[in-house]
Amino acid sequence: MATMLCYVMTDARVAKKALEKALKKATEVSFNAITVDGDMSTNDTVMLMANGKADNKIIKDKGKDFEIFQKNLTDICTEIAKLVVRDGEGANKLIEVRVKGARSVIDAKEAAGAIASSMLVKCAVLGGDPNWGRIASAVGASKAFFDINKLEIILDGVTLLKNSNFYEVDRRTSSIFKSSDVLIEVNLHNGKKEAVVFSCDISKKYITFNSFYTT
Repeated sequence: MATMLCYVMTDARVAKKALEKALKKATEVSFNAITVDGDMSTNDTVMLMANGKADNKIIKDKGKDFEIFQKNLTDICTEIAKLVVRDGEGANKLIEVRVKGARSVIDAKEAAGAIASSMLVKCAVLGGDPNWGRIASAVGASKAFFDINKLEIILDGVTLLKNSNFYEVDRRTSSIFKSSDVLIEVNLHNGKKEAVVFSCDISKKYITFNSFYTT
């Protein structure tokens, strides 16, 4: 998480067990899947409250109604989490790191987290440099299991590495990393599991802000 207090409220009648289950699932792929600088605040908090004013049939932790509630809660939490990243100190671009083809969810999270938190990757995004080598290096430094010869890297829809073949692009004319929303896709080709982590670039503003103020 980044430094924040998040309160989600609903008029729906929802059982306590269902609230706990839904929030845990939602935060796992939203607030616990973002990084600005890798640090956390001691007061990072997400709360979910239901007052029951809608007087609907109580939603329990299983069934169609719970699935609908879960999806909507996850969508809301994901959008708020992305806003936290967009509002990161000195941030200019939102980075979505999507890793698929992993043998386990843990491996997918490891690889995605390593890319999202890499300072060299953040700097490459800031400078509009489609440097796939930094991304491959971040994956290699993670604990994810993969075969380097099968690694595939796609930046903003453009394939730069596949089956040990790399494709050069001119950073001066390429549209990669030029928009405010950046997509980094990595396929480990080692399974069917995937994970997404949201991050942001890093700029001089971040360094200036955090080196001059006192808490």
